[in-house]
Amino acid sequence: TNNGKATVKLLAGAKSGTAEVRAFSGGIASGDPLTVTVGAAAAGKVELLANPSALPASGGVVQLTAVVSDAVGNRLSGVPVTFTTDAGLLAATSATTDGNGEARSSLSTTAKARVTASVVGGTSTTLTATLDIPVRVGPTITISAPASRLVPGVPTSFSVTVTAGGAAVRSATIEFGDGDKQSLSTSGTTSLTHVYTSSGTYVITAEATDTAGESARATASVSVQPVIV
Repeated sequence: TNNGKATVKLLAGAKSGTAEVRAFSGGIASGDPLTVTVGAAAAGKVELLANPSALPASGGVVQLTAVVSDAVGNRLSGVPVTFTTDAGLLAATSATTDGNGEARSSLSTTAKARVTASVVGGTSTTLTATLDIPVRVGPTITISAPASRLVPGVPTSFSVTVTAGGAAVRSATIEFGDGDKQSLSTSGTTSLTHVYTSSGTYVITAEATDTAGESARATASVSVQPVIV
């Protein structure tokens, strides 16, 4: 003792549970033990963070971070965390929190996924945090072009249909393959005509882009033959 006070340090180690600490001096004990939760047993909350929070229509990789803290908000290190998902592939299904109380994994997916981070043995039997990772749906666009051979100098009819996905379509255009380009309606079907002045094979490209940055493209080919008298 120093001025009637004795100070000791409890080292948590690698095990999780509840430590009961008593003090003895001669034949006298401290009475009821002091209880200290250690490791996962001290966990009172788990949060799940995702970066980015949504993926483009083509899919991608999301970085996952599980933050584990005790009942009063102190972050806990050395706590094992389990990751699960209903779609895609996890880089790691389990990880241990670092000095900042964070455990990390990543998810690769092309479809909407629900990810769960779990800590077993916390203040409740199992602590979980669930996060939905949406995949943005892009627009669709189709071209209706004549299947027969075309003739130079004669107007030809085309139609293009644009359908929005998860966001409104911001712009839509068509290129006829001969350098001519035209804007289209951002929803529904646009009917238009075009005149090819020279013979040859032309690739037509239509593209639509929505307000979320997703885009879609459609192509078609037409053949223009010279008139033989």
